[in-house]
Amino acid sequence: MNTQDNNKKILRDRARAIAQKPLVKKKGEVITVLEFVLSYETYAIETMYIREVVPLKEIIPLPGLPDFVLGLINIRGEILSILDIKKFFQLPGQQLSDLNKVIILTNGKLTFGVLADRVNGIKEVELNDIFNTVLNFRDKRDEYLHGITSSRIILLDGKKLFNDKKIIIHQD
Repeated sequence: MNTQDNNKKILRDRARAIAQKPLVKKKGEVITVLEFVLSYETYAIETMYIREVVPLKEIIPLPGLPDFVLGLINIRGEILSILDIKKFFQLPGQQLSDLNKVIILTNGKLTFGVLADRVNGIKEVELNDIFNTVLNFRDKRDEYLHGITSSRIILLDGKKLFNDKKIIIHQD
């Protein structure tokens, strides 16, 4: 298959993925999400996984960890690891600045921070506006996505983030 035919196939697959029916059809049901920006793309995660959002302060780097683990941060006496999911998803990065925020995620058992370029705020998303687009990205993000909205907000699946063994680093 030549490059042009391969590109046409990729575009057809993407069009089919985008044209899929919504995951849920009940009109009016909503989820509350925190919307944030990573590498110029808008992402969101359900607020049930959000403990708080804090400004990026001093990060204590730890040698010998995967590059997506930026290090540790002290939040009112609690030491938390900070992940750069841009690196984890292999997205292009930007320099750290005082505009960066740390989104503290928790599921009741595990708590860690995720670096965001910018936090847009909390919003409600109708469930019938979430489309399954796993075929659309074809990269490392696929397994962590819940879907994408018609306004192009990429919804992360918090449960999958917390259950991924690649994110939890054990010292052996």
